[in-house]
Amino acid sequence: MARAKGKIGAFLPHLRKYGGVRRYIELGNAFVDLGYDYTLFTGSLEGKKNWNFKGKYEPIDQKKLKADFLLCSEPSIFHLLPRVTGDVYIYVNGGGEDNMAAFRRVYNRYPFVLNNRVFYKWFPSAYLIEGGVDTSFWKPKKKRPKVAYYNSFFQNKGEAYIKKELSDIVELIPFCGLDDEQLRELYYSVDYFVSAEHQVGWANPSIEALSCGVPVVVAGINCEPFENGVIKVKSLRQFFKHPALEFDWHNIAKQFLDIWEI
Repeated sequence: MARAKGKIGAFLPHLRKYGGVRRYIELGNAFVDLGYDYTLFTGSLEGKKNWNFKGKYEPIDQKKLKADFLLCSEPSIFHLLPRVTGDVYIYVNGGGEDNMAAFRRVYNRYPFVLNNRVFYKWFPSAYLIEGGVDTSFWKPKKKRPKVAYYNSFFQNKGEAYIKKELSDIVELIPFCGLDDEQLRELYYSVDYFVSAEHQVGWANPSIEALSCGVPVVVAGINCEPFENGVIKVKSLRQFFKHPALEFDWHNIAKQFLDIWEI
């Protein structure tokens, strides 16, 4: 068996089935998959059976808690942080006013990592790592969604890009020259409308599809006036293969490793 690359740890007061516990379980599994030793130091093994955990459990009440890098989100156990043999990082991922006050008290003593940019308001010098999710479980159904797009003879509508990105993973439904009744029925029949326009103007098909209740996915311009109603993406292909892949726990773990330079 290959030797682990480094020892990473986290503090948890318990293992009950809460979202905050899930976060550390799934992040830890990603670290293990990447070849790192991962230990949860916990005050209770109650709830252990809830989790499929690849790392190790150790009691939290040790004189020395051995880890090269340790994450902690729970203010009630901040008093144990001096026992850690390595570097401690405060991982801010939620909490009410009491928790925020506790975080602020240790802000200048430990480096902070935020899982949501809204926390910059209180901790502007912190690292930002947003996520994550277990995309091996939380994934789209295996089906080819029906995706409509405007098939214009004008190249600025992005048809070539749409076909290149999506032709092998969705059922593309191009349209052009339909009367209003036909077009409305087409919108009602599809799962998505996609737009990849790259010449400034007003996106008639996009706003029409949106008005008919069709999710509109945009990888271009001309939907800015109603951008709060559309799904703006960098890559059509990534969105339709797995819309949350960038937040997969393995990608989140790699961002931590970049901070720690290991």
